[in-house]
Amino acid sequence: GRDINDLGQVTGRSTSVTGFNHAFVGGVQGLTDLGTLGSGVFSGGGGINNNGVVAGTSLTINQTTPRAFISGVSGLFDLGASNFGLNPSSSATGINDSGLVVGTDGDRAFIGDVNGRIDIGGTEHSSFSRGRAINNAGQITGEHGIDGQRHAFIGDVVNGITDLGTLGGNKSIGLGINDFGQVVGESRFSGGGIREHAFLYDLIVGMIDINDLIDPNDELFGLVTLSDARDINNSGQIIANGFLAGGTGDRLAFILNPIAGTEFVPVSNPEAPSPEGDPNSIPEPMSLALFLFGAFGLFVRKQRT
Repeated sequence: GRDINDLGQVTGRSTSVTGFNHAFVGGVQGLTDLGTLGSGVFSGGGGINNNGVVAGTSLTINQTTPRAFISGVSGLFDLGASNFGLNPSSSATGINDSGLVVGTDGDRAFIGDVNGRIDIGGTEHSSFSRGRAINNAGQITGEHGIDGQRHAFIGDVVNGITDLGTLGGNKSIGLGINDFGQVVGESRFSGGGIREHAFLYDLIVGMIDINDLIDPNDELFGLVTLSDARDINNSGQIIANGFLAGGTGDRLAFILNPIAGTEFVPVSNPEAPSPEGDPNSIPEPMSLALFLFGAFGLFVRKQRT
């Protein structure tokens, strides 16, 4: 599975009766094979919106060049590809509730739908960009080239790409974005130890290391290092991966829950519309409770001092 919507529908890829992986939509009733583009042998779902529409990637008749697709009542629709860079292919990794798809066309990020693709492009530093996730405001995140490095970005069709920097290292990637324009991902770290750290970006506070939100007085401080944050929802909950010091080296999955009344309060993006519901909605305070999926649970709180 690669993505889940608010209705509990899941998409990803699964072995089909042909023996090849196909994109699917699944739920409590089982899996529905979405097939492929034309006579392609492979497809995979990258994202699913709350209307059950899937965006993903499929091989086509030549079996070598992948194409981004969006699902519909008559099957998969080929979003096409341009000739950006050296790789005339495309892939889709996310879709919002308006049916806008984010992905990569050759070596450039795009936003598109059944009417075509819009190149988000690069910057004056590099033509390279890769789209990873999209919110309901049409903002995307991913990575782009800058001075020989790759940095996380936030972008849209009006403003293009805005560089988010790093946590001191030479690489960062945006992996998830909520409707307030808050981005999570991973960044190389300037210190020692684990090479990548999970980050949270907010318009006002910029990029911060999520590990810095763990209370230094907590008995588990220093025993957990979050290496990458995969997504953030409109309630400020974050899913992330990390490691336990002295453990087996296995990467473990975490959910981080905002705690009301603590000191770090992100500010929503004023250019992004509030999510449906409360028009004055802003994210909850983002000091974090941490829950580990594994053999045991743990909670880490950063309290107001």
